[in-house]
Amino acid sequence: MRIFLLTPVLAMLASACSGNLSADSTDSTGRPASLSPDQPWPPAESPYPAAAAGSSKCELSYEPVIPTKVYPCDPTPGPACGATQQDCLGGPCVDGACAPCVLAYGPMTAGSEILLDSANAYFRSNGIKKVPLNGGAAVQLAAEDYYVVALRDGFVYAVATDMQGAHELWRVPVEGGGMALVASLPDRSGDWVFDGNIMYLHVQSETGPLNQLWSVNLQSGTLTFLASGYMNIGLMAAGSGQVWGWNAQVPGTSFFITPESGGAPTSLRSPVDGSLARGVLFGGQVYFTVSSGYTPSNFQDYSRGGIWRMWPDGSHAAEIVGCQPGAFWLKVDDAAMYWDVHKHLMKLTPGGEPVAVYDSNKYVYGLAMDERAVYWTDENALMKLAR
Repeated sequence: MRIFLLTPVLAMLASACSGNLSADSTDSTGRPASLSPDQPWPPAESPYPAAAAGSSKCELSYEPVIPTKVYPCDPTPGPACGATQQDCLGGPCVDGACAPCVLAYGPMTAGSEILLDSANAYFRSNGIKKVPLNGGAAVQLAAEDYYVVALRDGFVYAVATDMQGAHELWRVPVEGGGMALVASLPDRSGDWVFDGNIMYLHVQSETGPLNQLWSVNLQSGTLTFLASGYMNIGLMAAGSGQVWGWNAQVPGTSFFITPESGGAPTSLRSPVDGSLARGVLFGGQVYFTVSSGYTPSNFQDYSRGGIWRMWPDGSHAAEIVGCQPGAFWLKVDDAAMYWDVHKHLMKLTPGGEPVAVYDSNKYVYGLAMDERAVYWTDENALMKLAR
């Protein structure tokens, strides 16, 4: 199996890797008018600095992929690993470093979340299942093969959606039991983000107005219409009273900020034209992946993929890591960020360089992390690596 590997070549294009978006208006104190009162302003300095002046222009080359060897996770505590005496959390210690291990085998579904609590990982694999974080037998919670999307108050929430079928939000207790309908959704759900117990849906209507934004209260099932006619592709993040989305037009990718309570969105010009993917609200900034850019001829250019961050009003944006073709999933905290690029799982620590912590001949299908480990799925396994 062979994939593209890309060699960064610095080009003196400073404006392409950092800069300002078209920000919205401000109030008398200089605070952006689009931001809610509980949004920190200005945002804290990021532990992940912008890339050096100049963006990474990639040259394609063919190289074979040597998959990282993986082992079954062992629930029996093993010896401390390496010079740092790290606990591998059920994974093996290989050449003085913790190596990935497999928590569960089975067909996985692209785009379905991995959900974590203190004891288990919850995932979709021919139904909704859970498996102990340190290894053990997987338990099926429900036979319904729905997208798992959230874990709240002892329930796993899942969305049933396809091009022709029902569009519904369901939940099942984490200890098992029957599935219960939470809400019938207005139409096919294209994307979703969460802020506490509120789920925000990008609805791709097939019978009515396209591209609507709705919210669902997970506890009561109450549906609320928020806005329509924008966010042509998807949602990125929600929090502090705002929902961030993006709209890919070629050229002219835009961000949208919408109050969580509803109302007209604020449109912001993006610093990069391309296909944006996932976003994370962290430290008062929105971090996001760019899967590919667009050429002047409107063709996708995967060499322009990367990891970016922006201020919540869109007034500042910066590329953190360039030359990341096909980047999609992203998780960020103070210690590290993880993302996928083609068939690799990447890691960046503050002040460090990006490194591949897992190589495969299969694509990453889902990504999650807690303070101790990072978890991901490919086509046929749920895996874990101690952090």
